[in-house]
Parts: sequence; C-alpha cells; structure tokens
Amino acid sequence: MINAFRQNPRLDNEEIFLIYNDFAQRTSKRISYEKYLESFIIYLRSKVNDYSFVNSTIEHVKPILNKEKKEKPYSNVDEQERRLLLAIDQAIRNDETSSVPNNLHDLSLSIQKTQCELKQTKKINRWSISISVVSVVLSIISMFLGYFSSQSDVDRISSGIVKQLLEQKINIIEKDNVQ
Repeated sequence: MINAFRQNPRLDNEEIFLIYNDFAQRTSKRISYEKYLESFIIYLRSKVNDYSFVNSTIEHVKPILNKEKKEKPYSNVDEQERRLLLAIDQAIRNDETSSVPNNLHDLSLSIQKTQCELKQTKKINRWSISISVVSVVLSIISMFLGYFSSQSDVDRISSGIVKQLLEQKINIIEKDNVQ
C-alpha cells in the first residue's frame, strides 16, 4: 500500500479497499478492514523514515478509518459479542433498557467462555514450549554422544539393533508358522 500512496498520495476509499482485498486474498489472513488500516498506520509510524510522507498518508487514512469505525462499530470483536454489544447500544439509543440486563448477562457469559479458552490455550502453549526445550536438549545430547562415540561403540550398537530385529523377525515367522 505504501507504493500505491507514493504513486498517488490521494487514493480514495475504494482504491484502498481494493488493495486491502488483494492483501486479504493473497495472504488468506482473516483481518478486518479496520484492523488493516490501523496496522498500516502503525507500520508507517514505526518503519518508514520519510516523515512528511508518513504524516500526509496518515492524515489521509485517518478519516477513512474513523468512517469505518462509525459504520461498523465493534468490528474487531468476536461475532457473538459484537451482536450483543450492538443490541445493547441500540436498546440504549431507543430508550428500551429492559433487554439490557439480559444482553449484559449474555455478554459476560461470552467473555467468560473466551477467557476460559484463552487460559486453556496458554496452558497448552506452556507445555508445548517445555516439550520443545526438552527435545532440543535431547537432540544436542544425542549429537554429542554420536560425535564422541568411537567406531566400536557404533558397531556394537548397530549389531545389537540388527540382532534384535532378526530375533523379532524370527519370532514373527515362528508365530505365523504356528497359526
């Protein structure tokens, strides 16, 4: 998108949306248009050194982002939570507050469910990291053992493995003959 802005500093919303659409299809990432624009602004501020370009581009993108936020509030929120937030928002605007407590209760249940899933994911990740560290350590130990073992050790181990395999093959053949 930076190249597009360098070629045409006044891209309109449709052109920016087409660039976003192309990005979403090429990368198969599920990212909202709002989040894409926010990420673009953050990228510009952190990675691009041409400050006049950065400032003019951000000043051009901000109104589009604000319009998107007004038209599609809560777009970065999970679908069920977004539906509940919109229902609460509409009930308050229409002065029909009788449904708000039920919607708030449903929203709290949805948030609790999400937090539970997050805790479970963190737990799984913690074990995955531990297992990965142990695997790396065992690989390094195996590498050093292989490097420092003598040829006679390698021959002894390989002949033991071959002997075990042959014994298992004989046992299988004997079992097949008995049946």
